[in-house]
Amino acid sequence: MKKIVAVGYIRVSTEEQKSNFSLDFQRETITDYCLENKIELLDIYEEAGSGTSLNERPDFTKMLHQVLTSSTITHVIVVQDDRFARDHVDAVSIVKKMGQSDKHLIMIADNLNTEDPNQLQIFQMKSIISESHRSRILFNTNFGM
Repeated sequence: MKKIVAVGYIRVSTEEQKSNFSLDFQRETITDYCLENKIELLDIYEEAGSGTSLNERPDFTKMLHQVLTSSTITHVIVVQDDRFARDHVDAVSIVKKMGQSDKHLIMIADNLNTEDPNQLQIFQMKSIISESHRSRILFNTNFGM
């Protein structure tokens, strides 16, 4: 079994802050997961109040650049898929680019690792659901106003 060397990525937006999906919770979950699975965790990138667009997430961009240019990092770890990206096209495109560089995404709550082709397909389907969930939140928020 090859050694996994990873960085974590955590983020919250206003919605998650209200539902207590805190940065501390995500950081602790990723750290514990790495300890339990003997994964070397190099760093955790974080964004508070992040936007949906990747252009509004500078730490995500910095993290992705580090991963893609590193000769040692093999994985990015998130608590669940919507912490990575809620836009289906972005999520699939980024994971595809990572895969072409032999880099992969682990989603703890979803128990998925895109290194496995079957789990990659599940991730691709789940990203559609995450985008749909975000659209419902926006609709409900705007409709409530």
